[in-house]
Amino acid sequence: MSPQLAWIGLGNMGRVGIPYLGMCKNLVEKGDLDKPLIIFNRTQKRATDLSARLPSGTSTVASSLEEAVSKADIVFTCLGDDAAIKDTIGAAVKGNVEGKLFVDCSTVHPDTTDMLAESIKSQGAELVA
Repeated sequence: MSPQLAWIGLGNMGRVGIPYLGMCKNLVEKGDLDKPLIIFNRTQKRATDLSARLPSGTSTVASSLEEAVSKADIVFTCLGDDAAIKDTIGAAVKGNVEGKLFVDCSTVHPDTTDMLAESIKSQGAELVA
């Protein structure tokens, strides 16, 4: 059985071109997923709008960051700046993330990525950036 995936962040890259579409849509349509993609965005309407545009049964909207992270094995993040990714990962690692893989697609400073990797690894998870 394949891992459960979550996508956090529906900004410019998460929704390229047509609003709320982009990388997240491509993952659903081309990722050969056998479970619905968990979607979370601070502005929940973006997540619910995107989920409604995707084929039925291919996504589910998490009501909180904590819910998205706790239910996923692999967590994709695509956030707008260093502060946003620091806040998000800081909140995520407050829960049990042991054994999870974080894949960060954000454009951030290398020092930020190093700090995130250290924080995630200290909690028993891994980061790919």
